[in-house]
Amino acid sequence: MKIIYTLKKHAILLITITILLAGTAAYINSLPNKFLWDDNQAIVTNLHIRDWKYFPNFFTESISTGSGFPSNYWRPMILSVYTTEWHLWEYWEPGYHMVNIFFHLASAVLVFFFLYFLFRKRIPAAIAALFFVVHPLQTEAVTFISGLADPLSLFFMLAGLIFLLRARKVIPSKSSVLLNYFFVFLTFILALLTKERSVVFPAVFLLVDIFIWKTRETSTISLKQFLKLSSLRVLPFICGSALYLFLRATILNLQNTFNIYGVVTEYTAHFSVRLFTFLKISPSYFSLLFWPAHLQMERSNAIIPATSFFEPLVLMGTIIIILLVMVIVNTWKKAPEYSFGVLWFLVLLFPSSGILVPVAGIIYEHYLYAPLIGLAFIFGLAWYSFYKKANLSWRYFLLTLLVILLALSIRQSARRNLEWRDEITFYTNTLQYSPKSLQMNNNLGLAYINKGDFPAAEKVYLTAIKFNPFSPEPHHNLGNLYYRTGRLNEAIQEYQAALKILPNSMSYRALYQLYLDKGEPQKAEMIRQDSIIKQ
Repeated sequence: MKIIYTLKKHAILLITITILLAGTAAYINSLPNKFLWDDNQAIVTNLHIRDWKYFPNFFTESISTGSGFPSNYWRPMILSVYTTEWHLWEYWEPGYHMVNIFFHLASAVLVFFFLYFLFRKRIPAAIAALFFVVHPLQTEAVTFISGLADPLSLFFMLAGLIFLLRARKVIPSKSSVLLNYFFVFLTFILALLTKERSVVFPAVFLLVDIFIWKTRETSTISLKQFLKLSSLRVLPFICGSALYLFLRATILNLQNTFNIYGVVTEYTAHFSVRLFTFLKISPSYFSLLFWPAHLQMERSNAIIPATSFFEPLVLMGTIIIILLVMVIVNTWKKAPEYSFGVLWFLVLLFPSSGILVPVAGIIYEHYLYAPLIGLAFIFGLAWYSFYKKANLSWRYFLLTLLVILLALSIRQSARRNLEWRDEITFYTNTLQYSPKSLQMNNNLGLAYINKGDFPAAEKVYLTAIKFNPFSPEPHHNLGNLYYRTGRLNEAIQEYQAALKILPNSMSYRALYQLYLDKGEPQKAEMIRQDSIIKQ
């Protein structure tokens, strides 16, 4: 009995240690991983993170401006973290991975405390935190160094929600209410400076406020009183999000804030197409949540935007959303924790849905990073409900099942981490599922060139040309390869092929320099004149 009492007394500490150990076990394989993909522009070639004198620029420029590749991602907090990291370990990749893992683990611990403080259900909160930290879907946000924005922004949001709970006196607090609200607002601002999707925080604030009232205050405060008080509490955060959106639409409109594609397409131009497309991909999200196999980064390439409500997958997605709404309605009175889990999932997924604003990719695994908490909590609630009602033999079965699911998740996360260990492994793995991906083929070719394997790079670029005959990029890259290996006539052919598809300054400059190297200045001058006319 003494042992049981001791375990109960220190349950919070034991749960926290378990979460940290499980997360560490899942992500330990990510430490040897190398820089790849967006890491090069965000860190490796980013001159601005190498000197704190550029700190003011973090608030006026994109995250990759320092690499010479301006984008639409305005993330001053991420640049500040990268600058700090650069001064600590420069090109040492494990250091960057440790920071990502730290914030992921810290967020997992905050998930537990947040859910526990809100609903006082220790075991379901612990299960939710455990699955959050070890679920294989999370590797895209954690193992990818440039994915730091997801765990860091969620860390700030969860910290803010815990301060909200303190301000609402859900847990005892010696601090004043105003001081706690100040910290809520401060963490909200930090989250906005970290990732754009944090603009949804006022909705999350309101969601938590509603459930504080629903679970603890219905007997003391009427609905009318609550709505009046809650509207006043959430108003500063709504104003903060509105100001953020205004700035992103005006002076911080770095590169088409509300249409990152830069061109008008059927998907970007029509609300109905974006709505139907989200419904179309909803079944994929749920299949990934419950069966996270064949994970990869280029799912969007295989998605054709939906233009009709009657497409089978759109109808299936509609049924899923209806079922989620039914869970909310049916559990609202007697088991509001389930309603909260569903609403958390929907609210946190909404900014990535593309319904209001087109997103960079129609579907990405890291879009589920924060929403996953809601469904993991529902699983924890359901598991514990069965466990309490079960006899001893069934309890052993349920415990065994839980341990097996967690172990399989850790194993799958560890395997997924190995697929990120270097550029060639990562791009090759992704191309197994998306062989036509232009970006992946170009990146793999460059990785082979950096390794010195020119025949493999040539093969990759020829494949890219085969699958993307109307793109100038693989022709230009193949021209660079031939130029570098002394096959000048073949390089000329590829540069000309690229220019025939689309005149671009890179191919003109390369072809101009090639003719100068060949000792043919007249042809070089003709290329220069042609570039002036056609560009």
